[in-house]
Amino acid sequence: MGGLGLGGLPFHRIDEVKTYPVDQMDDIQVILSTYPIHVLQTTEGSDIKFHLSGRSMQPVKLAAALNGKTLLVEKSQPNKFDLPNDLVLEIFIPENYQKNLSIDITTGKAKIDSLHLASFSLHTTTGGMEAGGLMAEKINLVTSTGNIKINQLQTRDLEIFGTTGNISVDDCALDTAKIETTTGDVILRDASGNFNIGTTTGKVILDSTEIENRTVAIGTSTGSISVQLPRTAEFSFEAKSSTGRLKSDFPFTTNEKKRMAGQIGSGSSTLDLHSSTGSITISKK
Repeated sequence: MGGLGLGGLPFHRIDEVKTYPVDQMDDIQVILSTYPIHVLQTTEGSDIKFHLSGRSMQPVKLAAALNGKTLLVEKSQPNKFDLPNDLVLEIFIPENYQKNLSIDITTGKAKIDSLHLASFSLHTTTGGMEAGGLMAEKINLVTSTGNIKINQLQTRDLEIFGTTGNISVDDCALDTAKIETTTGDVILRDASGNFNIGTTTGKVILDSTEIENRTVAIGTSTGSISVQLPRTAEFSFEAKSSTGRLKSDFPFTTNEKKRMAGQIGSGSSTLDLHSSTGSITISKK
């Protein structure tokens, strides 16, 4: 027992550390509910370390089990339901572990610092994610109302699915990306790759660093679309909107009320932009 707090009721002070060698481990799966998670890559040691700390209205412990080459980390508590707490789980991953990590949380927010993995996945309901220096062959992110903010992302295959949360990625290099959200905005800056982006009422901003031999498809219902490209970009494009304004800084061959199209240079890349009522802008950087 740790004393009184959290509304004057007794609380338990939690400070638990668990370590596991990663040399025989291919997958790490973390399943929690209300705790924020902080994942850090470290140069110290060759073991993965889990540190659960803070206060809780009930005793809480980490429950981890190694099944073959998969480590599953959950929580153990006497009450089925979560009671008030301010617990935080820190995960320290050694540099020599570059395989698979998946995190499944409900309301907790995830913070990621400098990870280099084979695959990374995060599923959250009302929690979000903030990451810096995220590198993996495959990245899958799913959230309902939480925001996703990433600085420096490198991957072969990116999937992001959201509902009302905003999605923001700065300094993004990838092969293919599929991003879908309902009312949240999608903002990609300093980005390169093939993009398939869809929103309902959220706006989409794509600031591309290069567009050689790329395919970009963006669709919205009421949200606006803004694409910024290098002045030397060579591509073909079609932009369609039922009632929204269409504008292009690049030359176009077709300029109708609801449709604009053109080809610049070799047209090695393609842009397919469409919105029901949102405006569409293609501008030069």
